[in-house]
Amino acid sequence: MTPANGLHTVSVKPIRMIALSENKSPVQASRLTRLFFWMLLLMLLAAPFFVTELYLRSIGLGNPTLYYGNTSFRYALRPNQKHVGQRGAAITIDSKGLRGVKEWTAPAEAKILFIGASITWGGTFIDDKDLYSNVVCEDLERKFNRAFTCGNGGVNAYGVYNMAERIRYKNVADESAIVVTIVSYHATRGLADLDSLPYLTVPPPGPFKAMWEAATLSSWKLLHFFRYIKYEDAANNLRVAERSLDNLFAALRETDRPERKVLIVLAPIREELNGNETDLTKQVRAILEGSGHDFLDLHQPISAYPHQDDFFYANQSHLEIAGHRFVGDRISEKLESFFSQRP
Repeated sequence: MTPANGLHTVSVKPIRMIALSENKSPVQASRLTRLFFWMLLLMLLAAPFFVTELYLRSIGLGNPTLYYGNTSFRYALRPNQKHVGQRGAAITIDSKGLRGVKEWTAPAEAKILFIGASITWGGTFIDDKDLYSNVVCEDLERKFNRAFTCGNGGVNAYGVYNMAERIRYKNVADESAIVVTIVSYHATRGLADLDSLPYLTVPPPGPFKAMWEAATLSSWKLLHFFRYIKYEDAANNLRVAERSLDNLFAALRETDRPERKVLIVLAPIREELNGNETDLTKQVRAILEGSGHDFLDLHQPISAYPHQDDFFYANQSHLEIAGHRFVGDRISEKLESFFSQRP
């Protein structure tokens, strides 16, 4: 229809305006801001834990070597482990719980079993190939052009009693030679067990495995710091050492075989070099010399070396790579005559 004025009308639909109410309300915006704030705060609080965890893993924590308990020798390394320790050191424990570059059960023309404490174990800063036990095998293989396997049964904190029980209850019986390495104070340690040590028997739980391991070690050290134990009546040390060494000799007799070689090595700590041996060391030396077993005393050979500090790790008792090389060479020299007589 045309209106009276003759003009046509056009119907205009109302333009839909976007109302402010269709955007996020101030209340919603405030909630989103608070959410981001708490997320950022939690990230800031967690950051030191993640940084600490990464640092501890970079120095070798978080994937510790594991042990198992035992009623005879008390504890030993759990079989079938591979780890990377400090300085990128390879740590390999075979199916028999022995450390080394070769599996003990693999075929070999001769096998040498090494028993001892931490100086034999080598620590997590020494690579498998640099252990003095492996140096011995390398030397003898070059000398005789034969395949040797050297199994390292060293365990941290072992005393001579632990070593004797390990020899009695070892899970191998085909060794051509057995080399027992002791430091004189090992003869007074008694029978060490896991209850007095911070070693783990199961992996630390995640996600902060390295921090868990560090907390375990720190709490153990803190306990010893606050609960200082003072030992008295040191005069008994000589008798204790004599009895523990007698037990070692008994274990060697009980497991003796006609074709097995035995070598006992007396190793020094840094402070006892150059004629500074204690009465205990002198007593232990005298007992070992009269034992009837082949005996290698390393005090004089290492004292004669002009760069003795190169041989020892920072704690002055464990060996550095140069020390392992030197000790391995001296042991292989002692074993040469034995293996030269074997077919």
